[in-house]
Amino acid sequence: MFKKAFFVAAAMLLASAAVALKVQASVIPQPAHAFVQWCNQNWRICKKNDFNNVRTAWTTCRHGSQTVSEVYVHAGDGQKVYKLPHPGFTYSIYLNTVTVSLTTHPHNISWVAVVCEDGQEPTPTPTPSPTPVVTPTPSPTPSPTPGVTPTPSPTPEITPTPTPSATPESTPTATPNPESGKHSSSAISDPICRDNNIDVSLTLMQDGQPVIGVNVKFVYNNEAKFAKTEANGRAGVAFGYVHDGDVKFEPEEGFPSQSQKVELSQSCVPTKTTSTGSVLGATTLAKTGTFEELVFNMVGLTGTITTVIGSALYAKQRQA
Repeated sequence: MFKKAFFVAAAMLLASAAVALKVQASVIPQPAHAFVQWCNQNWRICKKNDFNNVRTAWTTCRHGSQTVSEVYVHAGDGQKVYKLPHPGFTYSIYLNTVTVSLTTHPHNISWVAVVCEDGQEPTPTPTPSPTPVVTPTPSPTPSPTPGVTPTPSPTPEITPTPTPSATPESTPTATPNPESGKHSSSAISDPICRDNNIDVSLTLMQDGQPVIGVNVKFVYNNEAKFAKTEANGRAGVAFGYVHDGDVKFEPEEGFPSQSQKVELSQSCVPTKTTSTGSVLGATTLAKTGTFEELVFNMVGLTGTITTVIGSALYAKQRQA
């Protein structure tokens, strides 16, 4: 009698413990060893897997027909047992398997336990017996009473009104944008004179915007020069005029090349002037050095004339 009362009390204690596990908060009040003892005693619905301080752990129900109802984890911080979900942990359930990982919890996982529920077999739906089909006996069809058959009136034919065909709407043709794509435009300075340089430039645009940093090759009179486009898309160099000929503009990066002819302008002002034979003045003679030479010669000539006159006067006095 005593043994029977003991087993009844133990069964009631285990049942109350099972109910307590289902209603506890995320940190259950039972210490870890008490939970392990309860799990061992209820091994049909509880299973625990031990780990050596890992960050990800897993366990599964004992039977494939069971489903996970509760997840518990012990993370090596005293006797605390956490019921998931709980801050610092994340977990996922697939069929009868649960996987637990650490997020911000300071301690690694020591063990994971699951409480499982037994799956229920589906109740078969009874198939109703087929109801016999009763075939009714046909009643005799009465013979029609002979009478006068009326002559049907002719049905007038109605000519259908033709439905006007819908005029197809014309699809508007999109107007292409003339600025789309890559474009180049060349320029040569004007007028071109023999003693002046030839300024040549090439401007590059893509989709209406100037392109910076593209290398451009300029060729004139078998001489090649290079420049890169600036913020306005323009690159330019200068050549000395040699003769009429073509200047070639060859940009890189897929921009179109250009060619433009150099021609000497007829409006150039001559650089040399023709002498008009004007009389040089004293100021002009002084600038050229001729004035000093002329004065020197005149002084010499004056001295000679004075000497001749003096000699003649002296000879006349002696004769007297």
